[in-house]
Amino acid sequence: MTCGDDVVPFSKMLDELEDFQSTYFEQNPTASESECTKKLQEKAEQFVKLLKPPVSSDNQTTVTLYHLNCGKLLNITQEYDAKCEEHLSKAIKLDPDLHESWLEYGALLAKKEKPNLEQIIFCYEMSLEKQPSAKCMAYLSVALRSLINANMSTLTPQQIKELRKRSMNYAEESVKTDPNSSLAHFCLGNALMIRFFVTQQNDPSLLTRAITSFRKGLECKRGDRDPNIHLNLATSLKYEEQYHDAMHHLNIACKFDPCNSLGSINKRETLKKYLERVFAIFDKKGKLKPKRLQSLCESLTSSEPSPFSTMRSSSSLLKPATSGLNSLSLGQNKGVYIVAKVIATVPHEEIVPLTMLIGDKSTTCMVVTVYNCTTNFGFIIGDTISIAEPNVLETKDLILDGSPDPISFRSIRVTSPAMISRNGVITKQIAHTTLSIASK
Repeated sequence: MTCGDDVVPFSKMLDELEDFQSTYFEQNPTASESECTKKLQEKAEQFVKLLKPPVSSDNQTTVTLYHLNCGKLLNITQEYDAKCEEHLSKAIKLDPDLHESWLEYGALLAKKEKPNLEQIIFCYEMSLEKQPSAKCMAYLSVALRSLINANMSTLTPQQIKELRKRSMNYAEESVKTDPNSSLAHFCLGNALMIRFFVTQQNDPSLLTRAITSFRKGLECKRGDRDPNIHLNLATSLKYEEQYHDAMHHLNIACKFDPCNSLGSINKRETLKKYLERVFAIFDKKGKLKPKRLQSLCESLTSSEPSPFSTMRSSSSLLKPATSGLNSLSLGQNKGVYIVAKVIATVPHEEIVPLTMLIGDKSTTCMVVTVYNCTTNFGFIIGDTISIAEPNVLETKDLILDGSPDPISFRSIRVTSPAMISRNGVITKQIAHTTLSIASK
C-alpha cells in the first residue's frame, strides 16, 4: 500500500477514517448528515485506491486480505454500500474461516433498509465461532435485542427471556474481552438500562451499573466524542433526576449530533422546557393567590389520616413528619411519612414522570415526581396525598440556556405508586416506563 513514496499502513488508514468521522461535526457544525456521509465515503474510496489490487500470481491469502480490507474501509459509513458487500462476499468465499469477514458482513447487512436479522445474527455467530472479539459480541447483543423487538408479538415469554439473557451475556462478555472498548461499554450500558425498565424499575442497581458503564465508555478511545453514549447517559441521569449532569451530557450530544439525527436537540429542549415549568410552578407556589394557597394548606389537620400510619419500617410504625416538609432531610427519610395538599400539576411532553407541587400546613412547597405509573394515574389540585419514607432530592443552581437566572428546587422522588396515597387510598396502578435510547 503506497501513497506517493510513503507506505501507508492499513491500520493508519482505518484510524484516520474513524477520527475523521468522530470529529467531523465538531469541525463542521453547520454540515448536514448527508455531507458527512459523502465526505467520509469519498475518503474511504480514496484509501481503497491506495490498496494494491491483487494480481494473478498472488496467493489466496493476499487476495482475501485485499477484499477484506476494502470492505472494512467502505464499511466505515452509516450507509449500506453495495461495493462493500461485493468485497466482503468475495473475502468470505475465499476464506470462510476469517472471523473479521463475517463480522464486517453482518455489520453491513444491518445497514440495509429492511435488514434480515436472522442472517445478521448468523454472520456474527460465525465470526465468534472462528474467533471471539469484543466488537462482535457487542454487535450480536444488539442484534438479539432487535430480534426481540421485531418479533415481540410472536415470541413466547420464555423465548423472550432466553434472548434477553443471551443478549446480556454477550454484552457483559464484550466488556470482559476488551475493557478499553467504548462500544462494549455502550452496549452493556444499554443492556442494563433496558433490563431496568422492562423489570418495572424494581432493581435500582441496574441503572447505577448502566450509568457506570456509559461513563467508562466515555473514557475509552473516541468515546468522549460519541453522541450515542452521551445521549443514553443523559437519559439514565434524567431518570435519576441528576439534572446538572443530564443537561451537561445532552449539550455534548448536541455538539456531536448537530443534525439532530439521534434526536439530541429535541431531547435537550424537552428537558429544558420541563425544568423551566417545574421551577416556575415551584417558585410561584403553583401560581395560587396567597389566600387560596393558605386556605388549601390549612385545611390539613394534625390528625390527617394516612394509610401509611400502619406501615412498618424495621420494627417500628411509620410516624408523621413532625414539622411537615421542613423536617425532611436530603435522601431517604426512613421511618416517617408526610401528608400534604396538591397545589399544582406540571404538564409536560413526556408521560414520565407524573409531576406535581405539594404544600404542607405551613404552605412550604416541594415538587413531587412519580414514576412507574399508568397513564390514567393522576392527581388534581386539592387532593390530600401521603408519601411513605420520602426520598428528597435537590436541584441547585442549574443554569439553562436562555434563562436569566439559575434554578433551584427540592423534590420528592417516588419510584412506585404503591408509596403514595391519594385521599387516603393507595393506588396499584403500576406500569412499565417507555424507554427511548440511541443505538449503533
